Amino acid sequence: MLTVRAFQETLDSSGQGLTSGRVMDQIEAKFLQAGERAGSFSKAHSECIQGKPGEYDLILAPAVGGNLLGGLVRQDDPIQIIIGRSPFADKIGETLAPEYVNITDNPLIPNGLRSAPYDFEGTPHQTTPIIENGILVNFVHNTSTAKLFDTETTGNSNLVDFGGIGSKLLVPASTNIEFNKSSWSFEELLEGSKPTIYVTCNWYTRFTSRISTDFSTIPRDAMFLVENGELGQPIKNIRISDNLLRMLKHIEAIANDRVQVNWWEVQTPTFIPTIKVSDCRITTATI
Repeated sequence: MLTVRAFQETLDSSGQGLTSGRVMDQIEAKFLQAGERAGSFSKAHSECIQGKPGEYDLILAPAVGGNLLGGLVRQDDPIQIIIGRSPFADKIGETLAPEYVNITDNPLIPNGLRSAPYDFEGTPHQTTPIIENGILVNFVHNTSTAKLFDTETTGNSNLVDFGGIGSKLLVPASTNIEFNKSSWSFEELLEGSKPTIYVTCNWYTRFTSRISTDFSTIPRDAMFLVENGELGQPIKNIRISDNLLRMLKHIEAIANDRVQVNWWEVQTPTFIPTIKVSDCRITTATI
């Protein structure tokens, strides 16, 4: 896993490149690609201007989609429900996304950072659909929560640090979160007549409520207004202030550029493409 950030003369103009994987003979090429991406975005972000508040379609780079939408899917387990940190408690069978959206917990995907044949209880791993054709269909379970919910384990037992202090509990947890990809190219996501922003990175996602999924997050590094189907004016100093369940339901398009994302803002390995979400709320500081 590698995170690269590049800067111009001012810290306002910056870019990020990410890469992750477990195939040794691909590491050098992946590192170079991450550096090239960071440098290219940093250069393109020169002369960025203050963004304006309003309603925009957002094109989420995999790093951003992995943090926001992938982070939402990570709450799909009974322990999160029991302790009041999951919005999914009463939503099995409910349509949460467009029918072309499929999201899976996949511990068997090649090159996945958490891919393995067994979970921490020795149960064989399996692929578990979470959202299928837009409908929430499963929670992930270990043997204890499966008994509690009168169902079968999905082979998702893991040691999880809830408090960030090193004390771990054996509970169900996501392995590799896998979003489907489509035939759309990135360039096709840029098409459209509504005001649109391409966001490449975000930090500091904070919630008003984990249950309602009202949140805000700060886009960092390069971001651009989309103008005439191309990346246009670079902007800075905006905040996404929205609702994750609403954003999931308003996915407008999914690209074909799926990559594995894993860094400090995406702690669960997430295979995700660029995703376009409609009608998102952008706020700014008073200027």
